[in-house]
Amino acid sequence: MDMRNVVQWIRKIKQKEVYELPRAWVYLLGITVIVLISLYLLFSSMIGMGGVPVRINPAFATSGYIKHHYVGKPIDIKISDKDLAELKSLLVGFAWNDSGNACGHTMSVSITLTNGRKSITLCPACDGDESFRIGNSIKYLDLTTKQRKRFDAIVKKYGMTFPCV
Repeated sequence: MDMRNVVQWIRKIKQKEVYELPRAWVYLLGITVIVLISLYLLFSSMIGMGGVPVRINPAFATSGYIKHHYVGKPIDIKISDKDLAELKSLLVGFAWNDSGNACGHTMSVSITLTNGRKSITLCPACDGDESFRIGNSIKYLDLTTKQRKRFDAIVKKYGMTFPCV
């Protein structure tokens, strides 16, 4: 670009002939940003409401504990390694769903799987339903009827029986 072109370009800027095209691009960019922010908010709210299933894998757990403070004598007991392995295989790969059901889930009747740094607490439905609430969240994990019966058989050894309502 030689000096004459620079001078002509500066004159056009002073006459506001150059501002028309960039202004259109600014509007287009603004609309694009608004659309992208709206999409981000839409999808992030779907994730927060359980719209996108999340998978769990309790394979990290090296120990597990049963808590049953509902009826009779309170139970706080460590799960054997054999039973822990079976529970972990029952719970692997199931999606967390925001089902919002009311089956009597409580932290007083729960199983905690942990490795000392990371843990997950599952609150089985006290009425014997196949759902488990994940801790105090609004996320639920659903087992099949067969899996729930197997779960009940494992925890019955420790004094946790269902229904407990």
